[in-house]
Amino acid sequence: MKTLLVNPPWFCLMNRQKRDLHLGLAYVAGALTAAGSDVQILNGEQALASHTIDRGAKPPPLLFHATEKYLAYQDPSSPIWRLWAGSILAESPDVVGLTSWSAAFFSTVNTCKALKAIRPDVVTVVGGVHATLDPSAFMDVPEVDFVVRGEGERAAVALWGLLRDGGDVRRKSTAVRGVWTRLDGRTHDGGTAALIEPLDDLPFPSYDRLIGRPADAIPGLVTSRGCPFRCGFCASDALWTARVRFRSVDSCLDELEDYRRRYGLESFRINDDSFCVRKGRVLEFCDKLVKRFGRGRVSFWADANADTVDDDMIEALESAGCSTLCLGIESVAPRIRRQFIRKKVDLDHMRRLVARINRSRVSAGAYFMTGFPHETEQELIQTVEFMKDLKAEINEWSVVTPYPGTELHRYALEHGILPDAGPEHLMHHSLKTSMADIPLRRHEEILREVLDICEALRIRQAKRRGGEAFYRRWRRRLLHPGKTVARLFRR
Repeated sequence: MKTLLVNPPWFCLMNRQKRDLHLGLAYVAGALTAAGSDVQILNGEQALASHTIDRGAKPPPLLFHATEKYLAYQDPSSPIWRLWAGSILAESPDVVGLTSWSAAFFSTVNTCKALKAIRPDVVTVVGGVHATLDPSAFMDVPEVDFVVRGEGERAAVALWGLLRDGGDVRRKSTAVRGVWTRLDGRTHDGGTAALIEPLDDLPFPSYDRLIGRPADAIPGLVTSRGCPFRCGFCASDALWTARVRFRSVDSCLDELEDYRRRYGLESFRINDDSFCVRKGRVLEFCDKLVKRFGRGRVSFWADANADTVDDDMIEALESAGCSTLCLGIESVAPRIRRQFIRKKVDLDHMRRLVARINRSRVSAGAYFMTGFPHETEQELIQTVEFMKDLKAEINEWSVVTPYPGTELHRYALEHGILPDAGPEHLMHHSLKTSMADIPLRRHEEILREVLDICEALRIRQAKRRGGEAFYRRWRRRLLHPGKTVARLFRR
């Protein structure tokens, strides 16, 4: 039984290139391969890029995705879907497993429709973020045979075992927690797959099964799952729960070493919600990273909650090669923080923390959001002024999005303010999901000004960092002339 795991196209349909693969798909590929399945991976972002990306047209800023371009492809009869289905079926799969995040909902559905129109016998299985947040939406699509809700690795292995054995697979699958299907004309609610523990038992994500260049596909490293902070706008609690499960540091570094050996990986992102929650673990990670790979041999990007970061951690991250540390601020408006964020942030502490990071070789980053329910222009400007005062090098803005399963979604439903936006806008970069009391045209005008400010801050801080790095380098050379001369002779 041949399996093709598929990353449906979305970014390339918006005239934007994206090379890396969805991490969950690579994890499922690793689990299925370890269980003996014949697996390949096809990334729609790469397979369709030459047919959809206009190289001569500059893509819009992230906050202004060209959703109208995507809508041109939303019709299932669009020729692009038959072309895409042909690329999939050229690999002669018996089972096609698809991952789906919310904005790619129609891409996933249209892929299944196109596949079934050509080969009705191919089995379609959908998993991923949106399948976990709203499995019923996929069960309403006849061309979707199975949905896996929750952590998919073990549920997928169990389901694929049933598919190999044959017989009445739909009925048998009702015994697998997390697997949804249709039985006797009705949807079988399979619940949510059990959380996997310990995470070290999972096989590493498998990128060598990718059709294409694996080195371009690695999105980074996950060292934990779950987040304790329960922000009202975030879907993490619905996906992982608030309990954090950590991988061992040695397992994480073994995975990294494998990527370096196979693909020459030199930089990566830590894709955790909670990487910096345990100080001792961060210090252990940094110490072991240097001991295993050497100082300055790898670089990485990480996110953190400001309350979890201190001087010791910054020093360790800097020593280990952390290039960027991003802090979640979202909004500084007291009403919004109290009602929708509920994450304690001392703004004076945040200023001191960013100033401390700026004195290191690590770039300070900050995440901001707008579009909260009834947000006023004054509240938005308050956050913009704080950003300017903060002087982080990287400032990333997004539009708050009421993802299904979040507290914000429930609030919007209860108060009748859920935006009239399709799934294609559920990607925190569309003003279609804004619930602010700011007229749309004015909101966009402010955000375009904000992006200009962000770019000016980036250039200013990068110049400052370059000057300081030059000063530090020559200061070391003057203080240690013997080492400087020895280095020149080694060259």
